[in-house]
Amino acid sequence: MADRQPLLPKTQPKPSPQEVSKKREIRAKLRTYEIILALSNGYFPTTKQFTGHLHWLLRSGILEPRNRRLSVRGRNAIRDLRAWIEAVAEEAEYKNGGNEIQQFVWELTQADVDVGNISNSLSFSCICVCPSRQSTPFCQMGIPTGC
Repeated sequence: MADRQPLLPKTQPKPSPQEVSKKREIRAKLRTYEIILALSNGYFPTTKQFTGHLHWLLRSGILEPRNRRLSVRGRNAIRDLRAWIEAVAEEAEYKNGGNEIQQFVWELTQADVDVGNISNSLSFSCICVCPSRQSTPFCQMGIPTGC
């Protein structure tokens, strides 16, 4: 009958609140490290990843405006920063839901563009409108100016 018993117990012991908290902190640190590593290697997060990290930042205790160790001005600054982060997250979701910015930057990195000698390809006409009607050094360099 002993060979019919499962090797692992049916229920796992419940982790302590300290273990859960420690694992959560480790996951958050690893996530932040992964984001920094990806950015340093030229990768951009998707809009969902970006806004998810912003929301995580808002939920964490890092930006707690009710912290009594802060001055009134400090609490106001944190409150303003939180509002700014919320606005950035909302705009990112609204304006870049399809990851258009990331796609645009990737397309730019893949482009093969040769601008050549830009000074020979551009010409400006200079119309001096100053009272003396004399040409300025900027006009002589081909940069239009109002004197």
